Amino acid sequence: MGKLYFVTGNTNKFKEMEAIAKLDGICLERFSLSIRELQTKDVEDLVKKKAFEAFKEIRRPLIIEHTMLKIDAFNQLPGPQTSYIYSQLGDQIIVEFCRHRNQFGASAESLLCYCDGKGYIIARGEEKGRIPEEADFKSEAFDWDRIFKPDENNEEDATYADRNGKKAQYSMRRKAWDNLKREMEEKGILEQYKIPVVGEPLSVTDDRRKETESLSDLEALADLISQKKVMLFIGAGISRSVKMPLWKELLKSLVEDEFDGDLFETYGDNMVLAEYIRKQYGNEAVYQKMKKLFTIGEDIQRELENSKIYKAILELGCPVIYTTNYDHLLESYYKMKRGADSYDRVVTIEDMGKVRTQTTRIMKFHGDISDEDSIVLAESEYFGRMDFQNFMDVQLQADMLRYHVLFLGYSLSDINVKMLLYLAGKRRRSQGKCSEFPDMKNYIFTATPNQIQKAVFEDNQIITLWGENADKEAGTEEFLLRLSELVRERQK
Repeated sequence: MGKLYFVTGNTNKFKEMEAIAKLDGICLERFSLSIRELQTKDVEDLVKKKAFEAFKEIRRPLIIEHTMLKIDAFNQLPGPQTSYIYSQLGDQIIVEFCRHRNQFGASAESLLCYCDGKGYIIARGEEKGRIPEEADFKSEAFDWDRIFKPDENNEEDATYADRNGKKAQYSMRRKAWDNLKREMEEKGILEQYKIPVVGEPLSVTDDRRKETESLSDLEALADLISQKKVMLFIGAGISRSVKMPLWKELLKSLVEDEFDGDLFETYGDNMVLAEYIRKQYGNEAVYQKMKKLFTIGEDIQRELENSKIYKAILELGCPVIYTTNYDHLLESYYKMKRGADSYDRVVTIEDMGKVRTQTTRIMKFHGDISDEDSIVLAESEYFGRMDFQNFMDVQLQADMLRYHVLFLGYSLSDINVKMLLYLAGKRRRSQGKCSEFPDMKNYIFTATPNQIQKAVFEDNQIITLWGENADKEAGTEEFLLRLSELVRERQK
């Protein structure tokens, strides 16, 4: 059974949709996200925009919803802006105005939008009805349910609030769901989300096949880790899990006295923006601010001590860890849990000469906050590494011939690293397979699925793994805990 997410910041809306979908054997999983709504009269544009923003966040099949109340006395308002206008007016003012105009006609309309990353399916459902002349304003009900009476299937002449659970069977949301379900069935994409009936023979769907393949890849990776044949490459997504700032946040903070951060982002990619910062403020000023930002304060220290992600990384026991992060989180965690002798930090070529054989080697690929000259931040500094003659690049190429690589918290968008992966693969292909490791595959874990990236990476011998949980931090944590569990089983 594939997961189908209902994306909303509203708990009550999810409960209603969950109950409606369950009547048809579909299990919805909630992802809590409040999306800024497009201010437009075209409600289909509005729901597509909401679905687009939701998919950008979770990259999984999803449904979003938008419901409108249109009242005759208000010339069909609130309409697409129902949520905001209703929050400002409230039930009592609406009812009083309808009495004043002696107009009580109304309709409720829901739009559902399904998005799977390839396209959209939009379905509508409408209920004609009216606003009651009197209403129980103290009733605890969802939004405007206490002031809307549907015309159809309403022998008791009740508002939605008084329908005792019948809203899941008869409502604008139910009608929208029925229309969406029909279109999904016609396109052959609904069946994958149905809850299996007990005793029903399980067919091997594409979704189950993918799960099996993913498990097989995870088990193969666990085998390699247990044999000490894997090194880690850790990016900002891991340090972010303990509230350390991301690169974008770093750049914004460096120019906060001159620019609004979001506007600053529009002027170029991160490397160009960093180049401007170096030029505008000078290396020393930038370095001092970076030191302050990457200091491990009490709050981050507490997060680190309790981090299941860092705990799992430690338990994997990989002999080499590369990181593009400038901070000392890895070193601090190793020192905290295993002692200062459990690792060797390598920032300069002199450090490389002091590495011991039985410790974890932590390679600071883009430098370390303790050494200003080592930091790779701006575009020119990246370009300076493109000849791959820096000792760090040479060592990475050597390590990639010896170890498989698992990328964590890293999008693999870094052109330097991508080029080095390409060169390592080219070297292996030109010289034949390495006898010690005949199949040198690399792995990347991403918290959000990306089928296009997966297909491209496969050509470069990179296997993409992703978590089941749409929450990025929780998904990363679950992946690492499962991986470390598999490694432990193999080491018994």
